[in-house]
Amino acid sequence: MVRFITVFCLCITIAALGVGLPPGKTARAASITVTADFGTRVDYPLIKSKFGVYNSGYVSLARWLRDMPLIQALRPAQVRIEQQWGDEHDGWPSVITGAASNLQYNFTQLDSLIDALNNANLSPVIGYGYNPVPLQPSGGQWNNPPSPLDAWGSQVANTVAAHFRQTNRYVAEHEVWNEPDLSGVFWMGNESQYFSLFNSASRGIRAGNPDGVVSGPALCCSDWHNDFLNYVNANNLPLDVFSFHYYGDPTSGDSHPIGTRPTAPRLGSTVGLAWTTISTSIIRCMISRRTPSSSTILRRRISSTASNRSWQCPGSRT
Repeated sequence: MVRFITVFCLCITIAALGVGLPPGKTARAASITVTADFGTRVDYPLIKSKFGVYNSGYVSLARWLRDMPLIQALRPAQVRIEQQWGDEHDGWPSVITGAASNLQYNFTQLDSLIDALNNANLSPVIGYGYNPVPLQPSGGQWNNPPSPLDAWGSQVANTVAAHFRQTNRYVAEHEVWNEPDLSGVFWMGNESQYFSLFNSASRGIRAGNPDGVVSGPALCCSDWHNDFLNYVNANNLPLDVFSFHYYGDPTSGDSHPIGTRPTAPRLGSTVGLAWTTISTSIIRCMISRRTPSSSTILRRRISSTASNRSWQCPGSRT
């Protein structure tokens, strides 16, 4: 089906430019004809680099592999994988076992998932969480702060990041924990303890992969962001993407405690801003001004002003 659409363009009159029209002449609007063939499918011009998808640890590897062709057809910029170390479900084996003094790792199924995403030319974002059994305090569980806390970053985060680099598996982003500010749910510790965890983990990730894209703190419902950014700056910590989650209808005008406009200028010139919108679907979008050293990171230069935020997902693959 072919439709002809006439587009009328308002012209700036010569008089408006300070030049008079000849006597008896009238300025007329120019017109052009655009032909649109609605029977021909074309590429996605607007959204293929502006959204991502997400699955939690409640989705089995079999379901991931079953749905991979559908995910690939969507061509999302990124695919977020939330690990659930210490609280594994749906056939996922424990990635981290052993003792606190001798941690053991089993990447078999996780590698299979990363391989499937890489083979589909998709960009995995791995959520580093939660607390594996060997680091759980006596009588504690998966959402307790690790014990010792430093071991989670210097050993676990370091080893996981190094593993993907050494095995040549592409990971677009390494996100430290999930919603630590949701008290009593994903994190039983306090703000200060999470900051210490991020300190260790961000350094551990960079030690394991100097090109690794570090993100956090994946906040959902608090005003930790100012303290977090101050802490990161004061301790000169690696932070490439500041991430947070938004629950609600993005079209309703609902506000979020973490405002993008007040926060974005404080990130500096090398940190991106990422948020996950959670309503009927999960959408992950980013504002990025990062210039990564790794050639595997796709960079797009899109300007941002106070009234017009640019949209981009760093770490996308073409």
